[in-house]
Amino acid sequence: MGSQELSRLRREIWQEFSDAQVELLNSLRDDISSRRWKIMLEIDDVRGYVTGMETSVQDPELKKILVEVSTRLTEVHKELSRIPEEIIPPF
Repeated sequence: MGSQELSRLRREIWQEFSDAQVELLNSLRDDISSRRWKIMLEIDDVRGYVTGMETSVQDPELKKILVEVSTRLTEVHKELSRIPEEIIPPF
């Protein structure tokens, strides 16, 4: 096998390997995005429940705790919304 043939085979193998990596990364990105959305929807449900409790609770200390929980859930929701873009860029 000549050096040109060997070089061509190496390029083809590298291209196939690169294409497979891109497909794998796209698949991982889609999976992360799907799971992220499910978690974000659950956080929305919990936030709604906590907000409802905030309006009905009379104890100021408990109300303060519920506001802190709601604030943290909002922060987590925002952090989750950026996961795919920060971890795996689109291809």
